[in-house]
Amino acid sequence: MSTSGDALQEGIMLSVRPRFSNALLSGSKAVELRRRPVRLSPGHLIALYEASPTKALAGFLIVADTFKSTPDAVWRRCNARMSLSRNEYDKYLHGAESAFAIEVKQAVRLETPLHLQRLRMQCPGFSPPQSFRYLDKLPAALARLFREAFSTQVSSAKGTMTFKEA
Repeated sequence: MSTSGDALQEGIMLSVRPRFSNALLSGSKAVELRRRPVRLSPGHLIALYEASPTKALAGFLIVADTFKSTPDAVWRRCNARMSLSRNEYDKYLHGAESAFAIEVKQAVRLETPLHLQRLRMQCPGFSPPQSFRYLDKLPAALARLFREAFSTQVSSAKGTMTFKEA
């Protein structure tokens, strides 16, 4: 697989519950929902951190598209691809005037997740984000570790993966 050189600098590290991480990485969930907009464009990378009890970088997602609209409009457009019931959706967005959807183009699961202990060995004091953190704001040691993990996983797969839309 080929990748653009800056793919690991343009995007976010996103924390999600194990249920949603597994669904995103298996392809059964193709839209991630956020209460606030995130600066992402098609082709950007999401480093997917699986929150407690797993506490590990589980894989990577490639962004297909993003959009912001009213909660009802986002539900109508994406409900079948979010792996959420309407009740869960409404509870999560309670009081929000808008919803932000991240559509996933492709998912890459790490064969060996990078557990929090290993992340902290590379970068003492590292704390995963509560929601998200831009990749270009991560310490250099973590960026190198992510790049190695991603490159290893991608090179072991067949085909070609492109991160930047032409």
